Amino acid sequence: MEKISTSNMKHPKEIAFTILMVSWVMLFASLFLSYALLRFKEVNWPPMGFESVSMLWPGLSTIFILISSFTLHRFSTFFNLKSEKEAKINLYTTIVLGIAFLVSQKMLWSHMNDVGLVVSSGTFSSILHGFTWVHAAHIVMGICALFFLLNFNKYFSNNDYKLRIKHISQFWHFLGIVWILMFLTMFLF
Repeated sequence: MEKISTSNMKHPKEIAFTILMVSWVMLFASLFLSYALLRFKEVNWPPMGFESVSMLWPGLSTIFILISSFTLHRFSTFFNLKSEKEAKINLYTTIVLGIAFLVSQKMLWSHMNDVGLVVSSGTFSSILHGFTWVHAAHIVMGICALFFLLNFNKYFSNNDYKLRIKHISQFWHFLGIVWILMFLTMFLF
């Protein structure tokens, strides 16, 4: 009877996380597809009213998400170097930047409503609002996950905790990449 090697087998949490990531990629890919279909169907671009949207809030959102990815990376680096104080500072900074991202999104939605781009004003506006709402909901999930990393003192040498850091970081960086793509396609081009 042949012996099965367990060294190449994935941890069940790795498999579950991969399935979750694939489903999130599919969700955002379908949102990008709906946006692309609208974009290439329209004769005039940007749609009427959109040119009056300020780049301030999407720009700030971009800065917040980029810096938060950097501080989360530093958290995992300092955690692996057993530097608890630096790790905590970077984790707290990541959480604050995530909340700042959500505040900037709220300000973006308020600004869009002020210039007449409300959800009911057309397909473009409803896709823009819906896309940013779905992304913001995932940011809320990411912030909640980051809070699970706060009590790392008792887990400092736990491999399961390191796996948690890896998965939460990958999810957070994924959300950063999605926002960058949204910013480039919806607000710049």
